[in-house]
Amino acid sequence: MNLRVDLILESEQRSGSIINLKSILRISSIIFPSILAIIILFAFVNSIKLKNELAMYQGEMDIAGPKQEQAEKLHEQLMKNLNILKELESWNSSHINWNEQLLSLQREVPPKIQLTDLDLRQVLQIVDKKAAARVFTLTLKGKAKGATSEGSIHALYDTLKNSPAFSPFMANVEVSGSQDTTKGADKNDRIFKIDCSYKPSKFAR
Repeated sequence: MNLRVDLILESEQRSGSIINLKSILRISSIIFPSILAIIILFAFVNSIKLKNELAMYQGEMDIAGPKQEQAEKLHEQLMKNLNILKELESWNSSHINWNEQLLSLQREVPPKIQLTDLDLRQVLQIVDKKAAARVFTLTLKGKAKGATSEGSIHALYDTLKNSPAFSPFMANVEVSGSQDTTKGADKNDRIFKIDCSYKPSKFAR
């Protein structure tokens, strides 16, 4: 899963601390979890139905021998459905609650910082030599205004690295920055990039 969001156009850039992430939050907190929940629920309900049918046919096997073949087919379909359900639950267990992550980011950005770009990526990796996992990276780019710009950037870096909302998930956080040389920028203004590497989210076995 790759998600890249340009948070502000060049022509719309302004100073301030309010970040509008409503569109991202809708995607992360409603659409993806809802679709996954519906698929899991459908597989679960279908498995229960197959279990009931299988129990009914197995109870009648001694009386109606020809139904044995049908019961065996139902049992085979049940096993397939249970494997699908297990696979979906495994993907769900490796999920990070991006709704909470983005809301925490929105709350914690210092007033003098303006985010201009958010890039979220995912790769699949084998960790601990045998476990499959999803590894997420989050890159933030933005501007810091005024004489306290360096302190604002460091405050955001410290939040991502050490705050309870982020630190349990973070494997590494790196920050880089330079003077903002765009037209109209003050000599104290800075541009920055923060790269966040998340800890692997393992699939359930």
